[in-house]
Amino acid sequence: MLTELWPRRELILSLVRRDLKTRYKSSVLGFLWSFCKPLLLMLVLYVVFAKFVPIRFDPPMRTPFALFLLSGILAWGYLAGSINEAMFSIINNTSLVKKTYIPHEVFPVVTILSNLFHFLLALIVYFFLLLCFGVLPSWHIVFLPVVIAVQTFFILGLALLFSALNVFYRDIASIMEIIITAWFYFSPILYPLSEPLRQIVVRGGLPGWLFHVYMLNPMAVILAAYRRTILLPAFGDVEMRTARLAIYLGIAVINSAILFLIGRAVFRRYSGRFADEV
Repeated sequence: MLTELWPRRELILSLVRRDLKTRYKSSVLGFLWSFCKPLLLMLVLYVVFAKFVPIRFDPPMRTPFALFLLSGILAWGYLAGSINEAMFSIINNTSLVKKTYIPHEVFPVVTILSNLFHFLLALIVYFFLLLCFGVLPSWHIVFLPVVIAVQTFFILGLALLFSALNVFYRDIASIMEIIITAWFYFSPILYPLSEPLRQIVVRGGLPGWLFHVYMLNPMAVILAAYRRTILLPAFGDVEMRTARLAIYLGIAVINSAILFLIGRAVFRRYSGRFADEV
């Protein structure tokens, strides 16, 4: 796939610039919307879960809950935005699909790169916000590009799969909207992925292996890895021990690779019929 896309990198960058210009056209705040929308969602969730239905952390959180919450929302926004737009990337480029020979993988890749650009801009603003709260990232921040790369690889597999399926089954978009909403609450965005969470599972009478099943969700590990790189120490010590987090992150990479192979296989199988369907 890379061998097909790399020679067309100029085209891909041109389509990314087109997407960005279209998105920011006639917009007063421009790229700041990349941060403002997650910030507004954070404020709503903060009011609900910090004031009306407060979440108690054990051990207590050293970082303000708002910063903890916003870090997860930004990463989740990158995932959700990429998938939602990638599902329509083939349909929205009908003229190019029908009239020119371009590897169709270009279109979901462009949506991912566009959302990655927004995510990186939002992270810059987030780091300024951290400094305003007096939170200084530790040396673990050097691993931030690795975490971003793992998430991007995971998103790519999903984007290839659902962009192809949505061409033939338009209900996919509606189904994914529900799944993504449920996925948000099943991922550790409102709560930490910590050792105490594992103990709660055990003490609640549930089998301990359910925690490992939960950790098969790549976003659970990725969110914890983001917080390790930019928010440590958020808790009394760490959210999860380094060795355990590294193991789960390795499993997430393997799961992402499997998903990518499945997504690419499905995409290539049906890409020859895109022009007739859109």
